[in-house]
Amino acid sequence: MDSGFLSLPPDLVLEVSMHLSLADAIDLLSTCKTLRQCCTEKSFWLHALVRVHQDQKHPIAVPLLQDLSALTLAELTEAGKRTNRLMKNWRSEIPKPESVREIYVDLMSDILVIPGANLIITHGTGFVACWDILRQCSVGRLVESGILVESSNFGEYGKVMLGATKQNSYCFEVLVICVDYRNRAAVSISLLLQHTFAYPRRHFYQASPVTVDANRVRVVVTTFDPWEYTLLSVSLAGNEETMYDFMPPVPRGVPVYGPPKVSIISSPNGPYFLRHMQNSGDITHLSGSPVTPSTTTTTTVPLGTPNKSLQIKHFTPADPAADIVCVTSGQFMVEFWQARRDADAQLVFDNVSPYAADRVVNSVVAGASGTYALVALHPGSPNEAPLRLLHCFPGGALDHREIRVPDKTLYVKEGQIALDDHLGLILSVRGDGRLRIASYA
Repeated sequence: MDSGFLSLPPDLVLEVSMHLSLADAIDLLSTCKTLRQCCTEKSFWLHALVRVHQDQKHPIAVPLLQDLSALTLAELTEAGKRTNRLMKNWRSEIPKPESVREIYVDLMSDILVIPGANLIITHGTGFVACWDILRQCSVGRLVESGILVESSNFGEYGKVMLGATKQNSYCFEVLVICVDYRNRAAVSISLLLQHTFAYPRRHFYQASPVTVDANRVRVVVTTFDPWEYTLLSVSLAGNEETMYDFMPPVPRGVPVYGPPKVSIISSPNGPYFLRHMQNSGDITHLSGSPVTPSTTTTTTVPLGTPNKSLQIKHFTPADPAADIVCVTSGQFMVEFWQARRDADAQLVFDNVSPYAADRVVNSVVAGASGTYALVALHPGSPNEAPLRLLHCFPGGALDHREIRVPDKTLYVKEGQIALDDHLGLILSVRGDGRLRIASYA
């Protein structure tokens, strides 16, 4: 360490340290006594964590939407060190888990990660539950006959809104469930809205997942030949709106496997709807309420690498970083869709970063930031890793790492996988309720 730097007043040392990367600052803590004194200041860790999030587009090891200034010095220090460990591990040639543990949760359930909180939501037909994976216990539960959770929205710190429906062929019923986890010991799970649209489900060929934001519940339904798209929406106060043909129709047989699926992307200036057309993407934007054809615009984004998969799945990041607003996956492809904001705060879709897999993609889960995605591949030879960790850097560059775990460490083949990119957790659950958690930080 240069003696001139060591002789600087503590306030200047602190100022200089705020321009170091998180990794460099932590490395210097072990060799520089003057810098160690700086790490006792909250401002040191606040600036380091903000730079990681803003400059390196990496999620921070704290709960989603956490106000960093509200954390204690000890909490900031732990968040900084864990974030640094995770970045080093996931960017190494072969990331390795630091620990693996197993707990038991609900049978025959899907899992949803609450990023950075060490909480997960399990859900299945008729129930929603919240589990504390540190204490290994259920901390909240809602039982409602026939409900099926289809989407989540993390618009407010400490709460997640779930979009759900009920299995009923005669009517189209949507629900909104609020999971309030601000009190970790007693999580509140409540039903906020239960609404039935005046359209029999049998009139539609396909419906998008029910999505919810702070204002409305939305679902896109597709009618038969040609594929025509109708938007059904209802406010949390129960005010219903219907908009027919809000996206251009698609002739039946183009594509041959059925109507292209639609992903709904929430925005302060109105929702965006992404429809994957194999060679391009149709982006429809609705502004204003009530919605009318005059407030609808549709643009087309060409794809440099067409995705001709039979099924296209969409993931919308909970806390988008690097301008990534959607992750799509198909049989052999994963795509990171980026959208920058123009002077009017409108989203401009101008970059799609593709990843071409060498084997069939069995499943994909995206992290809350959208910059990380975990891909489970079809089993190849025994020596091939079944998982790939994809990382989309700012500017659209893609990197991937093989995730090699000993056999049966994770239930990749027979279970469902999930990813917490804030804490560096890869989770997998089987139908018998066994949940394995591999921690990389």
